[in-house]
Amino acid sequence: MESNDFILFKESQGNATNNVEYVFQCQNCNSILGDTLNYVCSNKKMEMVVLKRASNVVKGNHIYTSKLGDDVGSAYLLLNCGGCEV
Repeated sequence: MESNDFILFKESQGNATNNVEYVFQCQNCNSILGDTLNYVCSNKKMEMVVLKRASNVVKGNHIYTSKLGDDVGSAYLLLNCGGCEV
C-alpha cells in the first residue's frame, strides 16, 4: 500500500527529486512521533503505518501475535504517545 492511503500531515514538498516528506503526529496532542525518513510501509485496510524508528512513544508491556488477517503470525507491541499517553 502507498503512504497516501493514510491521513498524514504534509510538512514540505520534497527536494529536486520531487519526493514528498511527511511527519507523523499524535492525533490528540500533535506531538511528532516520526517522519518519512523512517517510513517502511503502510496498510490502509489495517489502518497502520510501519516506521523503523519512532520518537516520543511509550511501549506497551504485552506482546501481541496476530491470529487472523493479512498480518497473521506478526508480533507487535501497542504504542502510545509519550506526550499525552493516548
